[in-house]
Amino acid sequence: MNDKSPYTDEQKKIIEEEGLYFEEPKDDKRRKVIILLIILVALLGVLTVYVTLSNLNNNDNPDFDLYGLNYDRDGDGICDLNCDTNNDGKADTNIDTNNDGKPDLNITFGKGNTPYFNLDRDGDGKPDFNLVDQMEDGVCKLNCTDKDGKVKLNVDFNGDGKADLNIDKDKDGKADTNLPYGDGITPIFNVEDENGNKKNPVNEWDGDSSKSNIDTDGDGLPDINITLDENKDPYLDLDTDGDGKSDVNKDFDKDGKPDADITLPGGKDPLFNVTEDGEEPVRNLAPKTVDGKDLNVDTDGDGFPDTNLDVEDKNYCQLNCDISGDLKADVNLDLDGDGLADTNIVDTKPGSEDITEIDTNKHYFNILTFKDLATDNKTLSPGFTASKEFVLVNSSLNDIVYTISFKDVNNNFEGNDLKYWLIDMSNNKVVTNGRVVAPKKDSKIVENITLKSKEQHRYQLYFIFEETNKNQDIDQGKTFSGKVQIENASIVN
Repeated sequence: MNDKSPYTDEQKKIIEEEGLYFEEPKDDKRRKVIILLIILVALLGVLTVYVTLSNLNNNDNPDFDLYGLNYDRDGDGICDLNCDTNNDGKADTNIDTNNDGKPDLNITFGKGNTPYFNLDRDGDGKPDFNLVDQMEDGVCKLNCTDKDGKVKLNVDFNGDGKADLNIDKDKDGKADTNLPYGDGITPIFNVEDENGNKKNPVNEWDGDSSKSNIDTDGDGLPDINITLDENKDPYLDLDTDGDGKSDVNKDFDKDGKPDADITLPGGKDPLFNVTEDGEEPVRNLAPKTVDGKDLNVDTDGDGFPDTNLDVEDKNYCQLNCDISGDLKADVNLDLDGDGLADTNIVDTKPGSEDITEIDTNKHYFNILTFKDLATDNKTLSPGFTASKEFVLVNSSLNDIVYTISFKDVNNNFEGNDLKYWLIDMSNNKVVTNGRVVAPKKDSKIVENITLKSKEQHRYQLYFIFEETNKNQDIDQGKTFSGKVQIENASIVN
């Protein structure tokens, strides 16, 4: 019997022992199709790998060792690597030449854009000036970097071979002298002079029971009770309760200006940008605008509001108020920074009796109450004086003429020794006929005064119990009370 099996004796043996079967290809066409399928699968695999790598290269994975332009490592919105400062599509500063995630060329300091270290002066793409991590006896001497490649210790800005900032004198890896604040390049703390004396030192007693520039975490840099001027008291990140944590004037971004829980210079209680259970201010935000009026204005840019202060978050000015609109305080002036008005004191609450906005469309005008001169159970005697300030504002587009009068007068003086006079503080002149005897009934003080559009008149009304060097017992303990009323206001024709 002829054996027509297509298998060889060796193949038959494998079939019996292993259970494997061999099939003879029927034609070349099928073989070609199989080869093509194999090639296609291989190409798809290569394409998948390429797409994956491309995504990694596009910084979807920050741990990958390839970085694009303007790479922001820490997510603070500031470029850390391969920064294109002139938008020409090429890296200018903090260039990572070996893709290790650290700057190698034209390295900046802090958050600035000026390169100081590893400068390429000959244009060959390699650093040749003011190199980082300059070693001596196995120890870093100048421009020592951290794990991210940022220069932190023994900083030499000018390349003269001498450390200018963050100097580590005891070689413990921490800066000892010429410490900056935040990311600044100017020495602020532990600044040494030619004799080795430290100015504005860290952890220095300031003469009482507290310390200034206190370093709470042992890194050599102050954390609380910070003063950026050795001649000033601490005013940033103040610890008012002694728990070692900042309570007021918190400077989160280390720019030398308070960001939250802001108080007035010398104060302890937070007044502006007050935080509650967190770092985000939630009330009395500074600055703010209420009904078209700018409040808590910082006119000198030091981070502390100084004009139109709403210290109690009542949405109107209470301290250092600008009445004239020139961003200079006119009334309720706080001269000593204690949060209390010292001079030119008036009530600035909207609709109050002390500031009157003249409106010719109204049939009535605000009445300013002059308090009883016998307040606080004081007995009036010769020489007694009292005064009251009030402000008239014309916010209209028209000039206005008005009259100032006494209203609801109650005067039980029998003699003529109680006198008054009115000063126009805006023009520094007396508008009454010198000292005038206080009236016994309602009467005009001054009439037909013109107040121009968008201007204000500030008045000071004075009273005096004149001393005559004669017997004045008849008027001892007498009182005067009344109101000052703005009336007969009309538009100037």
